[in-house]
Amino acid sequence: MVNIENDRQAVELMSRSLSGDLTSAERDALREYEARHAQAGVLHQWMAAIEHAAQLGAESSAEDEGVGGLSPVSKERMQRAVAKKLEQALSAEIDDAQYAQVAEKETLYYAPPQVAAGEGETTESAASDEQGTQRRCDGRFTLIQKIGSGGLGSVWLARDEVLGRKVALKEMNPTAAASKPLWRRFQREAQITGHLEHPHVVPVYLSGIDSETGLPFYAMRFLGKHTLADAIEEYHARREAGVATKIDLHRLLTAFLNVCEAIAYAHDRGVLHRDLKPQNVALDRFGQVLVLDWGLAKLDSDGELYARLALSGEALDWVSDKRTFHGKYLGTPLYMAPEQAEGDLDAIDVRTDVFGLGAILYSILTGRAPHHQTVGDLRHRQDLHAVLRSIVEVRPPSPRSINPDVPRDLEAICMRALAPNKAARHRTAAELAAEVENWIAGRKERASNYEALRLAGRDLKSRLCVQLRQLASTAKFMTEVPPTEGILETYVPPASLQPDSGPEVAGTSPFPASEPAHGDNTSLREWRGRLAAIMQAAIRNRPNLAELHFLAIEGEHVTEMVRVRRGVQDPHNVRAVPEDQLLEGVSDSFQRAVAEQFPGEPVLRLAHSEVFGPVVQCGVSVVARSDDRRRGMIIAAAELKAILSVEAEMMNLEADLQLFDADRRLVYSLPPKPPATLPTDHTTMDAKRWETIISELDEAGEYIDPAERVYATRLVFPNRSDSITIVISNRR
Repeated sequence: MVNIENDRQAVELMSRSLSGDLTSAERDALREYEARHAQAGVLHQWMAAIEHAAQLGAESSAEDEGVGGLSPVSKERMQRAVAKKLEQALSAEIDDAQYAQVAEKETLYYAPPQVAAGEGETTESAASDEQGTQRRCDGRFTLIQKIGSGGLGSVWLARDEVLGRKVALKEMNPTAAASKPLWRRFQREAQITGHLEHPHVVPVYLSGIDSETGLPFYAMRFLGKHTLADAIEEYHARREAGVATKIDLHRLLTAFLNVCEAIAYAHDRGVLHRDLKPQNVALDRFGQVLVLDWGLAKLDSDGELYARLALSGEALDWVSDKRTFHGKYLGTPLYMAPEQAEGDLDAIDVRTDVFGLGAILYSILTGRAPHHQTVGDLRHRQDLHAVLRSIVEVRPPSPRSINPDVPRDLEAICMRALAPNKAARHRTAAELAAEVENWIAGRKERASNYEALRLAGRDLKSRLCVQLRQLASTAKFMTEVPPTEGILETYVPPASLQPDSGPEVAGTSPFPASEPAHGDNTSLREWRGRLAAIMQAAIRNRPNLAELHFLAIEGEHVTEMVRVRRGVQDPHNVRAVPEDQLLEGVSDSFQRAVAEQFPGEPVLRLAHSEVFGPVVQCGVSVVARSDDRRRGMIIAAAELKAILSVEAEMMNLEADLQLFDADRRLVYSLPPKPPATLPTDHTTMDAKRWETIISELDEAGEYIDPAERVYATRLVFPNRSDSITIVISNRR
């Protein structure tokens, strides 16, 4: 039996619960404690919500200026994500049936007969196949052999008796046909596929309902049993045997371009596929390519196809995702985009299909699915939430780490398409195809070396934006917790600092506080302890978070009430600074900027800490509820080196990286270089080059030099309070 004796112990358990490492006894004790203390339950929900909301940066558009300004779109996303997270916290676990829906079979159309016969077929149907018995469908088609089977329907090799040709006939399973939503989904699949008239989309010949069985069906072109997945497997078997040629890769990439053309056409008609993978691409020996299985396709209400269906009276209610059978999680996990794994249907757009195309390209280059290493064998995973979370949080390994023969330029194109942040991906399928075509044609050979640097620079900038949004979210969260308000309500400033006491205190800042507590010292100390416990939990959950401060403000005077810091020698040692070491004095320029900012809006700056070196600080003012005055502020500090070292490692960055502050001082470099101010011998550019970079950044926001392989971009903080210049160069 686990007993929770105080708030500190409860917060520790809440912190551990976010990573799912509580025992059953600890979970029961935490639930009982939250039932007795309503505020503890609210705090736990907020901690879980902020953990999820901090990931919103990966979904934000690259066109949103700044990183912490919280535009109306960002605020709306934040509110929606928090609401969704709190709703999920009250819902039941996903059951086995829902898990089976997410991890559905690889394909329905071209599964080998021996596999299909073992996956859910009845004994009667399997036996009839072995004996060669045949039956009719709609009086026109003779079903010869089952070639695929799944939860929604079965695919047969059939003979069209009217035209005397072989077709693939998909027939709905009797069990699935009993469900109205599944019936609508089958209708949607047939109708959308039939309206996509493109050389690389499987054509539908006929659809209807069999008069004998009462089951819906549709007949389509039969191309054979060979898929792009089979071709990829054969290519990598030859490659590992040392007999593959460049033309083999060229053929696969040509097929990939055909798939991109089909998806670009579908997007132009307002259709998203949402389940792109090599198994859903059929090939024949003459090079014909067909994209299959549009069962998870989504119609855009503003698209051409939806308008045509509406005019013809065929726009049924199933065009809305609200009635989609799979609920929130759509797609095949091994090839799923992060926004699909998060279950946010509103975030799914054409760039979700771009991720799917990137996943197909990844398979061509490596012979594996993007999430093969991350997800593992889904049949042996017990926790669906952990599977989906790993898809969101873990980026696929670089193709060259699996297959060293992958060209770097092609790897860069692939990893851009697989970027976790949608804004960093190719905007359209046509843009992705164009980059692959340029690579195949051998054009822009020198520029392609630079292109990898530009992709890396944009990716790094996007990653920094995510980290700064997380920092701002953490600071904002600390302003909302109950102990923050408790401190403001119990702390009474010295009489000399109160508004009616005459001139404000003058002096230098900072200096040790002689009277750190006023008013009800017992209550104030208790609120301080509670806030320190919450801050400690936050720092432990954020590896790059170095410090958290809470300061009371009165005019231009600040008094530090709580400071929690991570150890320098031991990063796991997170402690609250003793009261006798807390500081007070006249506020500096940054603190004044925070105090003057609109409540709840963050102010960021790049600073230098004597303990941690370069840090990014984020401050948010706190308004007391009693008198509606700004009487405090939260300041969070993240170690720049900790942020960049992790991000550079995840990007597998193989170029020189330098970061400069607004005064042109070098604040970070990879490989490490001594701190310096430009121009010096410690940098990779001279003074003339630097002035050119600054001029280009001021005018276009980017600096491009393909010949010298140098790329620079600038990350501007909200309200233009500060900036970081990123320079990536490759002289190797």
